[in-house]
Amino acid sequence: MESPARSIERGERLLWVERAAEARSLVGELGELAKLESDLRDRALLLQLRAEALVDEPADRIVVAATRARKSASSPAARAGFSALIAGRLAAKRCDALAREAAQDAIDALPSSALGPDAMARVHLEFDRRPEALTTPGRPLPGDTNCHRKSGRGH
Repeated sequence: MESPARSIERGERLLWVERAAEARSLVGELGELAKLESDLRDRALLLQLRAEALVDEPADRIVVAATRARKSASSPAARAGFSALIAGRLAAKRCDALAREAAQDAIDALPSSALGPDAMARVHLEFDRRPEALTTPGRPLPGDTNCHRKSGRGH
């Protein structure tokens, strides 16, 4: 009999795989993605690539597909999404400089979003750079309760 911790870890992996496989299946039901409107195509492709990452598709394949999709992204939000995905997969492969470059691209593509700063912070954390992760531009500092300084709205 395996330990409770191993059983829980296995159950969590199965849960992720089941949901990811289901999401991937839903994208497959859409048929040829190239025939979709560009914004829907980007959303479906991003969903498919995220699902593939969860079911342990090779990171290189995901990075290549996301890089290709990023070149023809229909919007800054789609470009940022692909870049953030690329950053995460490259960080997992221990490609620090390339991961930071992809995260910076996500920041540059959609500066008003937290997606890019989040990707950069995750890259820093992957490489045990907690201070840099906590001070990534666009992220609130520890103890900062006013995340909407520019707009004047608080929590």
